[in-house]
Amino acid sequence: MDITQLLTAIANFGFPIVVAAFLLIRTEGKLEKLTAAIADLSKTLAQLQVLIGRSASKDSAEPLQENRS
Repeated sequence: MDITQLLTAIANFGFPIVVAAFLLIRTEGKLEKLTAAIADLSKTLAQLQVLIGRSASKDSAEPLQENRS
């Protein structure tokens, strides 16, 4: 959007409406990236829970050994 289109939009719709539309359009891409990052984080946490569960089951099967030096 060049400056003449911006000024025309402000004249037609008003400054607050144009600013609100600009901010909504600009933040949409960022929201999509955040949504993808949260989905990836959820997958990673699920994998980590599985690994921790496996580690805990191995630890409970082995007797505790104390190091007394």
